Amino acid sequence: MNKSRLLPLLFCLLTLAASCGDDDEEVSQNEQRLVAKQWQLTTVTLAGGLIPGYSSEGAEPCQQNDFFEFRNDKTFIYDEGATKCNDLVPQQTQGTWSIAGNILRISGEIESLDLPLSDLDLTIKEITNTSMTLTFTDTVLGTGAPGTVTMTAK
Repeated sequence: MNKSRLLPLLFCLLTLAASCGDDDEEVSQNEQRLVAKQWQLTTVTLAGGLIPGYSSEGAEPCQQNDFFEFRNDKTFIYDEGATKCNDLVPQQTQGTWSIAGNILRISGEIESLDLPLSDLDLTIKEITNTSMTLTFTDTVLGTGAPGTVTMTAK
């Protein structure tokens, strides 16, 4: 083979080999900040109005210690905390989560929040080590109204 053709081929092979290292998924900063914490709902608004039962303001005392915990294996739990509002509701409910771009998708069913979810897509506005702000469009009630969820890490 001609040496002038071999050099570009060798360069391409070396470039390809260098870029094919380990295929481990690169964990985004949002994922790193999300996992291994207990997240409590701070506020949930719909069309600019606070939804008291889903926010720390106006929540029943038995709801104030509930939390979400997102795990590295892309599962989450919703835990009723130390005090439960309804003994018939399980202590924990599990589901799955994923992040694609700036969308956090939660799949599962959270009975105590009356959220029978197949897939809930939340737009990530900000996730820090101690707080997160997410937005959504209500399709459960069919209003198409904009909503916001804020959570705080314990």
